Amino acid sequence: MVALRKDLVNRYEDGKPTGKIHSKGERWRVLPGITSDPVLWFLPPDGRECTWDDDLVSVNAWFEIVSE
Repeated sequence: MVALRKDLVNRYEDGKPTGKIHSKGERWRVLPGITSDPVLWFLPPDGRECTWDDDLVSVNAWFEIVSE
């Protein structure tokens, strides 16, 4: 389980905001992925699976590990 370090604005593929914001502190479940795919899979509270670049700097900037 991880938590957001700061608010995250959802964006469309063209970069425009969708109007949905995931709030700082929101807890996301880490899902199993495929080792050949360089992304992390998360399940936010809204139930919509999403991916995140596996870049350690980016992950550490946005998420902190929390206990369940």
